[in-house]
Amino acid sequence: MKIRKKIVAAVLCAVAFFFFIIWYLLPRLGDKFNLYPPFNSKFQKCVKQKAPRVTRILETAQYLSLTNKSLARFGDGEVALILNQKLPFQDPNPELGKRLEQVFVDELPDLLIGIPDVFSWYPPMSERDISFWNDRKRERKWILNHIRMDRQYYASHSASPYENTIGTYCELLPQVYATLRDIWRGKDIVIVRGNNSQVYKYDIYDTARSRRIFFVPSKQAWSEYENIKSTLLKEDPSNLFILAVGPLSKVLAYDLVKAGRRALDMGHLAKDYNAWKQNSEIDISFFFD
Repeated sequence: MKIRKKIVAAVLCAVAFFFFIIWYLLPRLGDKFNLYPPFNSKFQKCVKQKAPRVTRILETAQYLSLTNKSLARFGDGEVALILNQKLPFQDPNPELGKRLEQVFVDELPDLLIGIPDVFSWYPPMSERDISFWNDRKRERKWILNHIRMDRQYYASHSASPYENTIGTYCELLPQVYATLRDIWRGKDIVIVRGNNSQVYKYDIYDTARSRRIFFVPSKQAWSEYENIKSTLLKEDPSNLFILAVGPLSKVLAYDLVKAGRRALDMGHLAKDYNAWKQNSEIDISFFFD
């Protein structure tokens, strides 16, 4: 009987030690040594801790195609500005940081918030993405501290599927792009982009009925924000606004939605689609394309 009790006690101690390692120790070591976040989430799932609910790229595109929702996507650049860090094309600004945080935290019914799906195992991430997010510990931590686990988020990579997809998910890219092109098919669109924009051989927006391009400064665009917003609000409210102006796109999407417009923060999508069609690498030297 005493031997049996000792065995039971040893087993219970081993189980407790196992859970201590996977539930407490490993996640903290991951933070301390800046390990790739899905490493931690794998162990967290063992004890049923939740990861953010992020709809995948194709499902995000399908939802935008079937609804009249708008989209604002967050990544490292937006969080860097919130944390008062400088970007190559935008100096930090307290008001801009506050507005970006407002967009992320508020829950407008018609505005979807996109975040990078770097907190779970799917979709698979490239080695470049793993290295990229490993170098951005502060940005990851801010996102994790400000998301709500009961809120549905959407794939920020839906605007750069070719750049951010590897493995078998690449087989879905034709369907992803076809679905995205259906969003503005037959619609009148206004594309807001930087004034250094390039012209691409393959145009993902050619399914639109009509388009107008509104150029904004490629650098320090926040200083012109009020003028940009007031000009866009004079456009026909039925137009679909396609935004490709970095962090400014998030605040614009928020304000346009509050004014009864539909706006999609599409970022690098034009460049991404052109590179996919040509099976080439993406040149990100010009941010506002």
